[in-house]
Amino acid sequence: RVLYDSGEKISVEVTHEMCCERKLIRCKKQEANSYFLRNKIGREKMIFIDVCVGSSCHLMGSHEIVKMIQNEIANRHLDDEVVLSGCFCLGKCNRSGVSVKVGEEVYTGITPSNFREFWENTVMQAIKNSEM
Repeated sequence: RVLYDSGEKISVEVTHEMCCERKLIRCKKQEANSYFLRNKIGREKMIFIDVCVGSSCHLMGSHEIVKMIQNEIANRHLDDEVVLSGCFCLGKCNRSGVSVKVGEEVYTGITPSNFREFWENTVMQAIKNSEM
């Protein structure tokens, strides 16, 4: 997701380099949140997805989950409805999969094999609920 603020391009997408730079991730998310608050462009209708890119989730494949989410956002034209960002340790580390926060709810154990179910039952449902 790319936002424009005062002529500056602000990227909120998670990249591999961000995995090692906690400050950068927090900064980008704060910029995105302040952009929505300042401009009041339907922030309450946006779905915020935070993918844990801490060391455990990184080893469990968070980069692949991020790519899958980015593909779904692009393929379904959800750029105006979903904001994707990275975060560090959601406090729910486990031995199978990545932790992902959708809105205020944390989901654990997200893997490429169960991603489709997670996306349809969690993210798409949150989008449908926000449209009501």
